[in-house]
Amino acid sequence: HRKMAATRQEREAITRTYAIVTRDLKPSDVIDEMLAEQLLTTSEHEDIEIEKNRRTAARKTLSALQTKRSGSFDKFIRILLRTSGQEQIAEEILKIYTPMTNVVDLPGNPIEEEKLSVAVKEEGSPEPLASSQPVSHSEEESLPVHVPQPMVSSNPDDPQFGLTEYVDGTYDIENETTDTASPTYPMKSNPRGLAIIINNKVFHGRMKKREGTDLDAENLYSLFQWLGFEVKLFHNLTGKKMVQTVKEASKLDFRSRDCLIIAILSHGIEGKLYGTDEELIPVDEIPKYFNGYNCPTLVGKPKIFLLQACRGGTFDYGVEETDSPFEKETAQPSSQEMLKAAEQYYKRSAKEWEAVDGKVQVIPAEADIAVLYATVPGYVSWRNSAFGSWFIKVFVDTMFDLAQKEHFTDILLEVNQRVAIQYTSRDGNKQMPQLQHQLRKKLHFSPLYRRPK
Repeated sequence: HRKMAATRQEREAITRTYAIVTRDLKPSDVIDEMLAEQLLTTSEHEDIEIEKNRRTAARKTLSALQTKRSGSFDKFIRILLRTSGQEQIAEEILKIYTPMTNVVDLPGNPIEEEKLSVAVKEEGSPEPLASSQPVSHSEEESLPVHVPQPMVSSNPDDPQFGLTEYVDGTYDIENETTDTASPTYPMKSNPRGLAIIINNKVFHGRMKKREGTDLDAENLYSLFQWLGFEVKLFHNLTGKKMVQTVKEASKLDFRSRDCLIIAILSHGIEGKLYGTDEELIPVDEIPKYFNGYNCPTLVGKPKIFLLQACRGGTFDYGVEETDSPFEKETAQPSSQEMLKAAEQYYKRSAKEWEAVDGKVQVIPAEADIAVLYATVPGYVSWRNSAFGSWFIKVFVDTMFDLAQKEHFTDILLEVNQRVAIQYTSRDGNKQMPQLQHQLRKKLHFSPLYRRPK
């Protein structure tokens, strides 16, 4: 039988009870039984067991629980109820969460273990999800309130993605179906997709620390959670680790997800991004890991890349800072250096396959990709140590304002307008973001929660 993923109700319950559980849970008291009940894998159990910080171990326990099958949260509550010293946590959870099954042994209503692995609905009757159309006011009011989870940094050597690796040869595109007639991309999976944030702040050598970037990362983390994405955050990656992280993500099986977002916050020059070790990564290389050849389970699905970095050598040194890697005293890059940095990778003329109602349709290899640059070629992007970068701040604010009403490219027009009109540096410099995209349809993100007040 196919294992049913955790329901929206369960995931929301984990989010709402996050503060209670991370505050009071003693993972060492419950993880052995969770392993026996298949609520943890062996590697997850070992990772939690060796974690010295109790609160961090509790967060890891909840993160693992979110990826398990329907009924797992009820099993977790039951374990708490029968574990000495943990009963009060279960009682607090039950004040704000109604289990799908009986978790306490009441007179005339015995616990039935088998029910805990079965969702309320019959298997094959999917849980209703938000549509990929704009959300009306009445629909928005029916959505749950979003309770942001604290940011959790991921280990690039063991990122613990909520998706399994795609095994080559198991994916038959002809057995997949998509609605080619629809003018919008589907955005119904839960989670909606995977969002990766790479936040490079501390560099080596001549490069400046990127003050304010942590606020950018925090704002993006909150936004992507609100949109309904699984979010993975990585800090201060070398060039090699950046490539490794992107490659690992491209190997995942995205059949149960509708979208991918990758945001990179770093220093840069035209055409390339810096790792913290000053290694340059070609920008064009990143989306290619997710084309039809390298990531077939994302075929026909939107792939969004946000790049907060400079793209040239026009500098200003007022109160705000730029995302240029060069100090004021350092000579500006030569034209030869800039030309070398702008070298484009060879773009192969290839085809990508998309299944349409059992028939194979040919679409361009680089379709369904959007790259959002903080600035146009040749220019710096601006960042303030107090509120973060202009581009990321406006992008996050505008998405919160419009994501439930407008499609993505229209939202980005508003982002361009706000950055261009509302922001000016101390010395009168401006900034113009740039969108390069090969999207074929309208993209409505359909957030899973109400807009934050």
